[in-house]
Amino acid sequence: HVRACQQRFRSYNAATDRYTVRRGQTAVCRL
Repeated sequence: HVRACQQRFRSYNAATDRYTVRRGQTAVCRL
């Protein structure tokens, strides 16, 4: 999961399980 998210989203943060969608906005990675 973490690896897939890191590959798909460069801004992915494993600590929060979130990635940046646009400035100031994040979303949970559901891969």
